[in-house]
Order: sequence, then C-alpha cells, then structure tokens
Amino acid sequence: MANRDRPYKNAERRAAEARLGEADRERRKRLRTILLLLAETVAIALLYHLACGFYPYAFLGFYAAAIALGFGYVFSNYAFTRNGVTLDMLPPTMPLEDKKRYLAERDTRKEKTRWMLMLLIPLLFVIGLDILVLFWGEPVIKFFRSL
Repeated sequence: MANRDRPYKNAERRAAEARLGEADRERRKRLRTILLLLAETVAIALLYHLACGFYPYAFLGFYAAAIALGFGYVFSNYAFTRNGVTLDMLPPTMPLEDKKRYLAERDTRKEKTRWMLMLLIPLLFVIGLDILVLFWGEPVIKFFRSL
C-alpha cells in the first residue's frame, strides 16, 4: 500500500543519491574502510590468540601469511615502479593508446590487490602488538601492579 502512495519513491532516492557530493561518497568509503579494518583486526587478533593457545608454533603460520601477503602486494604492483608516472613521462615513441592502457593497468592492479592490503594491515598490527607484549609485557605489568 505504501508503494502505491509513493510511486516515485525509487526515483526520489536515486535523485537524492545523485545530489550527494563526491566528497560525501569518499567520506563514506573511507569510513567503511576504517570499520572494515577494525573488524578484521579484532577477528585476526582473536584467531591469532586462539591458534597460539592451542598450537605453540601457530604464530609461524601468521608470520608466513604476512610475508606472503606483503610480497604478493609488492610484486603484483610491479614493486611500485609505475607510481607517479604520467603520460608525459612515457617514451614519445609509445603510441597514445598504449600509454593510456599502461596507466589504466596500473590503476586496475592497485584496485585488484587492495584486498591484500586490507588483510596485511591488521595482520601486521596484531603481530606487532604481540611482539611488543612479548618483550615489554612483564615490565608494563609490574609497573601497573606497583601503583
């Protein structure tokens, strides 16, 4: 019944979305990325500590995953040798279509490998936090217990 009263509901929504500025879309995308990173960090931390509780050498698997993701990201993006390259920097003998394809491939590779970075950042954070606790955990606990 509600849809009969407002037959242009979807059109109104599309028009409202079109009015949203590019800045609002970028802000929402950044917020979604930050929330996803936080959720992944919590999930990886839980998985890391559960796995290390049951299997003493499970941390080696997490280290190997971090190394594999890091190398995979760097090698998939050609070690970032294409960063900062513009059309003017490419050789003049190269046809314009090839130049555009070269730069478009760089951008598509960055988007395709974004998932690696989204897993690598929380994984490195959890591993780094674990290493900090390993080396500085006892002195910090002693300090707070003495207060």
